[in-house]
Amino acid sequence: MKIVSAIATEPDADQAADHLLDEVRPDLAGERPDLAVLFVSGHPQEALARAAGRVRSTLGAATLVGCTGQGVIGGDLEVERKPALSLLAARFPGARVHPFRMVCRQEGDEFVYDGWPDPGEIRDPRAFLLFVDPFSNVPEIVLSGLAARFGPVPIAGGMSSGGTSPGANFLFLDDRAYRFGLAGVALAGDLAVRTVVSQGCRPIGRHFVVTEAKENVIYKIGGKPALAKFEEIYRELPHPEQELARRALHVGRVMNEYQETFQRGDFLIRNCEGFDSESGAIVISDRVRVGQTLQFHVRDRAAASEDLHALLRAEGAGKGVAGGLLFTCNGRGRRLFGVPSHDARAVREELGKLPLAGFFAGGEIGPVAGKAYLHGYTASLALFAPAARTE
Repeated sequence: MKIVSAIATEPDADQAADHLLDEVRPDLAGERPDLAVLFVSGHPQEALARAAGRVRSTLGAATLVGCTGQGVIGGDLEVERKPALSLLAARFPGARVHPFRMVCRQEGDEFVYDGWPDPGEIRDPRAFLLFVDPFSNVPEIVLSGLAARFGPVPIAGGMSSGGTSPGANFLFLDDRAYRFGLAGVALAGDLAVRTVVSQGCRPIGRHFVVTEAKENVIYKIGGKPALAKFEEIYRELPHPEQELARRALHVGRVMNEYQETFQRGDFLIRNCEGFDSESGAIVISDRVRVGQTLQFHVRDRAAASEDLHALLRAEGAGKGVAGGLLFTCNGRGRRLFGVPSHDARAVREELGKLPLAGFFAGGEIGPVAGKAYLHGYTASLALFAPAARTE
């Protein structure tokens, strides 16, 4: 397995593409990549498809995939809101790369997708990488549909960003650039893909069981009005935690109800949307059912940094990673941490000097407890390693 990466910050897209190619070709030593992943930010749209085609044709990449972002990541550098290109090129001996493009259309009240990858063609799938236009997709349909067709295969990726209106973002797939739909690849065969999903929160108070709820509204916790229960927890918090709970409150849903204790990675984090003082209900950005175990969480730069480092440190114990892709939220970066390149440098500090590429996404895709979700304020990584050998 051979993986290389590079980043270029020239304001001219053609010059930036030349820079990328000059950086990666010597390390590839004339070998043809099985997969090239390209991320672009801040360049004029008319230059994007040309740059992508140039990178693919010059490298001779069997498949190229990628998208535009509000910023891009390469190595331990994050470039936010400025022109830049980032590239990862990989040789996966013994593995297979299956590119696909999907398009969503509406039939009556339902959304239907064309272009599903075929389970009959993709044998022994190891992971999916998805790059999704935010204005023409319902990601939850895609994630549940892939799970139904392929089982619990890791899915990672993100929503393209940088543009604020339909058609303003681009997706790349081989020699084409698209303004809608999604572009993806299935990785199959002789490789391992490990995922790290850092939701950047820490729990506060105690966990609790929902006793009355409807759709995304929690009415009662332990037989008491949900808001009254939260106020009990709030009063017990130290003042700094109270301040965070006022401005950055989230709810974590336990993914495995059979556990006796719950730790980092056991919760799916969702936003707390508001309170209803009249009914005592709490509204969150997720469906809730009676009997689920939840816990309030807060997010700040310290929690987000500690969470990412801890998860990467645990992942690093496995070693053997050859390179990776990082999908981090537009709300992270300097906005959250106050310093440049936090997430990329965390990867370097915990996993070493890996070939790494990525982008700032408008929503990040990654698995929690074996099931893929669309997240916010999250750092999601796909890490590539040789398949484990069994004697």
